[in-house]
Amino acid sequence: MLKIVIEIQITRRPFYTIPTNRKLYIVNKLSSSITVFDLFKGKELVTFSTETEPHEVTTLENLNKVVVTNYGTQKMVGKSISIINLESNTIEKTIILQESLKPHGIVDFHKTNKIGIVSNIGSDFMVVNVATGLVEKKIATDQFGSHLLVLHPHKPFAYVSNISSGSVSVIDLVEDQVHAIIYCGNGTEGIAITPDGSEIWAIKIGRAHVWTPVTSRSR
Repeated sequence: MLKIVIEIQITRRPFYTIPTNRKLYIVNKLSSSITVFDLFKGKELVTFSTETEPHEVTTLENLNKVVVTNYGTQKMVGKSISIINLESNTIEKTIILQESLKPHGIVDFHKTNKIGIVSNIGSDFMVVNVATGLVEKKIATDQFGSHLLVLHPHKPFAYVSNISSGSVSVIDLVEDQVHAIIYCGNGTEGIAITPDGSEIWAIKIGRAHVWTPVTSRSR
């Protein structure tokens, strides 16, 4: 009895999740500019100047705007954020953050006109109302070199990485104070949170540290 074996090789094609019907905003630190690409047409639309050395950026979908932090340089310290209109691709407003210098990490509070920002000098966590231009909250992280931040998806907590202190500050957004300090080691820089809020990843230079948020932990 003759048996025939047929071997079938299936090659999986790459699957991309980036939408191709939207614009991509690229922050250029050294040239102090922002480049806008049309992902659907696959071409550059415009490049325009910003304040000195922009660093991080977030979107406000309900207001159809992009917000960028103006970090500055060693010779010219930044102290503002720029609001970019997505229709005209122009800066429509600049908000001065006063004594909170070198603003770096930035996130948006979904379905509001507010954003959260941390400053590298002063190490402040701020809530800024983009519509009014006012800093509604300013909470000290109690650490040095506050860098990036994430918001818990279901609870009123913000988590700030502190690159100089090698830690993460857990900030209670109801009590407006630091709830806990979690030490992760020198160079704690990047930070991310899972969609369900069950894990937080603190990225150090060369390695990552993962932990489960414990909101009852004391300082």
